[in-house]
Amino acid sequence: MTVNLPDDVADRLGQESNASAYVTEAVRDRMEREQTRALLADHGIPVTEEGLARARRRRLTAGARMTPQRREELRQLGRSV
Repeated sequence: MTVNLPDDVADRLGQESNASAYVTEAVRDRMEREQTRALLADHGIPVTEEGLARARRRRLTAGARMTPQRREELRQLGRSV
């Protein structure tokens, strides 16, 4: 198999000791996201770019409000953040 890559991607892969493993992990991550989208769609929950952008904004906003104290409280409750 031959793959053509943009220079920035090729440069990044050049920094890896095992580029094949890195690419495999990236592709499997993508496959998992695609499967999740398909599963959600099968259950009537379409995933849109607008919805993803909204979720990212909410996550960033919540993360910005997360204090070390609150993070520790959640950790003690057994919740990861």
